Amino acid sequence: MKAVRIISPQTTKPSALQISSAFAVRELLVILLIVAILLALTWAALSSDRARSRRISCNCHLKQIGLSFRMWSNDHGEKFPFAVSTNKGGSLEFIGPGEVFRYYLLVSNELNSPRVLTCPSDKARTRTSDFAVLSDRNLSYFVGLDAVETNPQRALCGDRNISTNGRLISGTLTVSTGSPVTWTKDLHNRRGNIGWADGSVSQVDDAGLKQLTNGSGLATRLAMP
Repeated sequence: MKAVRIISPQTTKPSALQISSAFAVRELLVILLIVAILLALTWAALSSDRARSRRISCNCHLKQIGLSFRMWSNDHGEKFPFAVSTNKGGSLEFIGPGEVFRYYLLVSNELNSPRVLTCPSDKARTRTSDFAVLSDRNLSYFVGLDAVETNPQRALCGDRNISTNGRLISGTLTVSTGSPVTWTKDLHNRRGNIGWADGSVSQVDDAGLKQLTNGSGLATRLAMP
């Protein structure tokens, strides 16, 4: 009788190559995850920096606009263009039609370029470098029609996304004490810049707008482009 030889089953061990491949895939996934997180953080930081840069540019534009109006005022009896008759080189009679660009045309010599009249965050308006074709479609900033140089707390200019109904407004917006003014999200995400008659510029949120309205700074007519 022949002896039966029992062969024990051998356990198959993974090769060094298989182990190396498993670790390589796992490490690759970890690296990809880390890269994705870093890219997301970088993108968020860049977006924040871009938004901040646009707000700073807008602030500088309004300072330049305010300075231009004040320079014009110095040559016209301390009055801004919208307080001087067209017969004397002003734009008083243009208050009705609502063509806001005409106020800015009068200070074109002081502004040098109309490019500053468009906010970098205003995607709905087109920047131009030619005063000859300037229109309200190129403007991002309102004009405070009741601003006087002798009252530095009056709004002279500012972002056009100020509203009393939550939507962008064109024409003459009358703001009185207690008016429900807010910023729309169209330019600076419910924030905005206001240039004052003394040449300074403030960035305020909705709470700041209500505070100004309850005071005297925004109790005025705003020519909205």
